[in-house]
Amino acid sequence: MSSRQVDTPRPEEETPSNQVGKSLCDAVMSQNLSKLAKSNHTLSRFITEDVWGKLATNSLIGDREWCLVAIMASMSVGSDAADQLATYIAMALRHGVTEVEIQDLVAQAGVFYSLPKTIAAQQRVDEILLALDHLPRLPRNYLERQLWLGDHHTMICDSNPTDNTSVPIILVHALGLDRRMWHQVFLQISYSSPSVRLISYDLRGHGHARSAPQVTSLDHLADDLATLLSALNITTADIYGQSYGGAVVQYFGLRYASIPRSLGLVTTAAEGQASWVERATRAETAGSVSPLLPETIIRWFTPQAIARNEWGVRYARACVERISVQNWASAWRAMSGLDTLSRLREIQVPIHIICGKQDASTGPKWMTKLRDACGLGRATYAELDPGVHMMALEQGIALAEEILRFREGLGD
Repeated sequence: MSSRQVDTPRPEEETPSNQVGKSLCDAVMSQNLSKLAKSNHTLSRFITEDVWGKLATNSLIGDREWCLVAIMASMSVGSDAADQLATYIAMALRHGVTEVEIQDLVAQAGVFYSLPKTIAAQQRVDEILLALDHLPRLPRNYLERQLWLGDHHTMICDSNPTDNTSVPIILVHALGLDRRMWHQVFLQISYSSPSVRLISYDLRGHGHARSAPQVTSLDHLADDLATLLSALNITTADIYGQSYGGAVVQYFGLRYASIPRSLGLVTTAAEGQASWVERATRAETAGSVSPLLPETIIRWFTPQAIARNEWGVRYARACVERISVQNWASAWRAMSGLDTLSRLREIQVPIHIICGKQDASTGPKWMTKLRDACGLGRATYAELDPGVHMMALEQGIALAEEILRFREGLGD
């Protein structure tokens, strides 16, 4: 009696296609595919070789974008795809998608889904991120809300709105961006020093305040900041600004001398440059800010961050792509009027100057002029290495630690 020989599947051959397909998998899915290969080799090979392998090999979108599409598709199915959603979120995090982007994806999905479905999707995403230890650790009393500033609404992020006793830190963002520029700094300070109240907001012409009447000068923006602090019943604060925000902080310190306890000037200048007006006119001539985008990103970040297409680079690119020509031009014209170098000695509160050694816009050459203009012993100077112009986006943790270090010297 002859015995029937059973064909045993050979180990799966590694090909460029299935290697690409497997690269999309997280550990859980890879494990499940390994189990599937033992029970149904044909189906396993079809998934890794044909479905993912060939599709991924010939796809015009990268792994990060593919994961975002998969998350959106899983959310559209609803609770029946809960396991798939968890797998795709894990894959997305592995491929560089941030928690903030995943949360934003849910908000964007709300345009297409019903309200109950959107809320349910948000709850599932939060549960998954928490299980993966990737849920953003926002302060317990964190609040994001609109605030009326006399002629427009802005949006503020407030780590502790109920705190009326400590001296808060106010964060003023750079030109073309918005309050979210401070995200990494905000989270790091909140994590390291939970008792510190942090507030960031959108400048006129930016973010939620994009529809505000056009900015006319840096004094105009300083007045907006004074209105914001008054609306929040804040009588004193440590006020930090980066780049454009640093210019606003200087004018605020000169115009409202009794309010700041200290000022922080991050990657900024004290004198206008002719190229700033050119950036306004070039966008107006082209009818778009897009022609200025490549040089802007190169000026703001290291080549390595750009090559990795990090979240900060993606965020900054999206902001510049979406800002209107009118808001871009009016902001650069306001910035070109910067002229505080001869007046910095008038500021009587401590000033902390934070420079980036690799800053291609306002590096040590510019920032040391600010330090010297403040007068001997009137300002402290820190130079971060590495440190770029958009320091809050590329060196956010180091910047947060520097802000806290200086604050400790003030008695907090």
